[in-house]
This record gives sequence, C-alpha cells and structure tokens, in this order.
Amino acid sequence: MDQRVPKSVLAAVAVAAVLITIGCAQLRQGGAGVPAYAVDAAWPKPLPNNWNIGQVAGIAVDARDHVWLIHHPKTLIDEEKGAALSPPRAKCCVAAPPVIEFDGEGNLLRAWGGPGQGYEWFENEHGCTTSASTPRATCIRPRSAAASACRNSGRRTSVRLET
Repeated sequence: MDQRVPKSVLAAVAVAAVLITIGCAQLRQGGAGVPAYAVDAAWPKPLPNNWNIGQVAGIAVDARDHVWLIHHPKTLIDEEKGAALSPPRAKCCVAAPPVIEFDGEGNLLRAWGGPGQGYEWFENEHGCTTSASTPRATCIRPRSAAASACRNSGRRTSVRLET
C-alpha cells in the first residue's frame, strides 16, 4: 500500500513552520505592537483601617486615570476578616467597602458601599465601567442619597457618580 503524503500537505506544513519561526523571532525581539506588562507589587498603596479586598468583580479606569474597583466583601473567609468577627479573632483585618477609587499612583481616594441604614445593598456586587469622555465611573449598586443619577436595567441598578 502506497502511503505518500500529498504535496499540498507538505507545503502547508512548511508554510506553518516558517510562520511559527517568524512569530517566535518577533516575540524574542519584543515585536512592535505587543504590549509588555509588569506586576507592580507596590500598587495599590496599603489600605487604611486594616481593610482587606475580596474577589474583584470589576475594574475600570476613568478619564482622569483613576482606577475604580468593585469587589465582593462577602468572599473573604474568617481568617481574612478576623477583626470583624464577634468576638474578634484577630487585630486584623476587616472587609473594605465594595467600591474603591484609586488615583494612578495607587493612593486611595475614596471608598464606599455595603449594607447601611436607609437603603438596601445588593447581595452580589457586579461590574464597573467608565466613560472615556468624563471623569466618572458607573458601578452597580442600589439607589441611595449618594447617587447623582440612576437607571434601572432589568434586575440591576446602576448609579453614575459624578466627581
């Protein structure tokens, strides 16, 4: 039985090998247009009040290069929020408010949200977006006196914060 490989298959394999070789060479040279990222272990700066951040649900950057973060405080396990337990199990830590704003250098500008008197907070915080043209972020949260504008989109309520 004749088991020759068709010339078209050999040509396709040769072309793929050349393309892979060229692609690898460009990556080694830091090919143009390929973003390079590095972890900055000092960003953000340490949070006040022994705050700890849970699972992050959204991150957005606004027109001022402020970084908005929304996280799930309820995802912290007891060992991560020992000071908030009753009775406290440790001197550290407590859950940070769900919505946190940092400047580009990682300095905390403000933080807010969570259950409170006079409004209901969601059980599951979700998402954060920004507007490219104005310095504001839209984070998913319920209506409250702090809101400058609200819109109801199905089961979620968005609050646009103007600064």
